Amino acid sequence: MAETKKLLNSNGHIIVNSFGYIDGSIGKAMRSIYKTFLNENFKVAVLSTDPNPDKNNLLFFASSSDLKIPFDFIPKEKIDLNDAVVLTEF
Repeated sequence: MAETKKLLNSNGHIIVNSFGYIDGSIGKAMRSIYKTFLNENFKVAVLSTDPNPDKNNLLFFASSSDLKIPFDFIPKEKIDLNDAVVLTEF
């Protein structure tokens, strides 16, 4: 992630699209992606495409600069990172 950050334009964004679970044991991988972005000092927002996690995608928007995306994101305080890990390889 650190190498990717070095290559990113100062106004650039990284967007990760994945399946829709962020809660419980099934969502640990997605919380770990979030924690990894935070560990590299990215500003991060997570968009849920559907309230039903079985039909949902999660979109992670990460940037070194401020995020100005006009969507309703999952509030940061609703994402429990206690069991999340910082990923070192993708």
